[in-house]
Amino acid sequence: MAPGQESLGSEAFPYPRPLNSENFFDSFEKNERFLPTVIAKPGRPAYQPTEKDRKVVVVMAGFGIPQATICLALGLKSAKTLRRHFKNEIKTGAAQVEAELVGNLLKLSNGTDGTALKATMFALQSRFGWSQYAPPPPKEKPLGKKEQLEQEALSGHTETTWGDLLQ
Repeated sequence: MAPGQESLGSEAFPYPRPLNSENFFDSFEKNERFLPTVIAKPGRPAYQPTEKDRKVVVVMAGFGIPQATICLALGLKSAKTLRRHFKNEIKTGAAQVEAELVGNLLKLSNGTDGTALKATMFALQSRFGWSQYAPPPPKEKPLGKKEQLEQEALSGHTETTWGDLLQ
């Protein structure tokens, strides 16, 4: 061996050793060649949502904010990650926000001041179709040809002198 060169033994390559006919079966017994190695995954680390993130997603999704904007607020790169980690929050966000708003509205409407009156009127208008104005009279549908002829046949004798003769 020349000076400055290292041998190809276990000192130069501690793991895994190069296999040859002498140590081939030994490596199966010792599992040297087949030991798992720890390799770091390339790319970004996996996203781990927090409770604060979940609350933010519920509120933002409840108010109808687009998923791309929610991703920007949380610092996520894609909406796919958002949908993967916050599926339930996105689905139930609108219902949760609506329930909180209705609860606050009912608390306001229990008071005795002008704000309570306005809150009660708003709740009646938005949830029950109530109006502070008189409802418009219902519009009558125009009669079709058959209905018009039938009505004339039933009431034709009232407007002529024939009505006296037929009675």
